[in-house]
Amino acid sequence: MPRRLLVVVLLLLALVAPAASSEHRARVVRSSVHVDGKVRWRGRAVMSPLVWSSRRDALAFTARDRRGRTRLVVVIVDDELEPTAFSWPVPRHARPARAVTWLGEGRLGAGPSKLRPAMVVAYALDRSS
Repeated sequence: MPRRLLVVVLLLLALVAPAASSEHRARVVRSSVHVDGKVRWRGRAVMSPLVWSSRRDALAFTARDRRGRTRLVVVIVDDELEPTAFSWPVPRHARPARAVTWLGEGRLGAGPSKLRPAMVVAYALDRSS
């Protein structure tokens, strides 16, 4: 009986899972972030590990931009949207921002520790077009 319940639960999870592709691959090459072999962000340095959102439609990390400013960066890789990147300045009290944590869809924290983010940001994507 427990095995049958597990199969039913897994089937339901598969049916309601987000449509975003889990096939995207990201990596840091020198001071840039590549997704599926294409440069999606370029700066002076990537300072934290790359962290995927739970839907795998966005990637977040902290970095130094071309001017040397510390930023929290999000790269959108949703198959239904144009690839893009945007960022927020990391305030002094959140530095060193070595850890990035997804706190929910479109909501991130960053700071010295994953368990105690010192800054929190949120964004929303317009999926109407």
